[in-house]
Amino acid sequence: VAHLERQVIGYVQATVEPDGLAWIAYEFGSAFWGRGLASLATRAMIDELQTHYGVHTLLAELVAANHRSVRLLERLGFEAAGTELARAHPIEPQERLMVRLLTV
Repeated sequence: VAHLERQVIGYVQATVEPDGLAWIAYEFGSAFWGRGLASLATRAMIDELQTHYGVHTLLAELVAANHRSVRLLERLGFEAAGTELARAHPIEPQERLMVRLLTV
């Protein structure tokens, strides 16, 4: 993702599975936090995944103590994964699994 001044601010990525589930990830430089750029870039990726790749379920695995990332995902409509989903996708104890179901 490039900033208007042509600086690299970070990246977004996704691993799309054949069943319509996608794992999303992102990394943004701390100099760019708090400007809405992470939200903008991640939202654009989600739109692309839904529109062009038929993704209906998004998952994100993150360190539970990363409050900025938790807030970003919550603003994008993610919530804590339920027990069944968490059992199907085990994570480390210090991590958190979040999910967002997309409308079709």
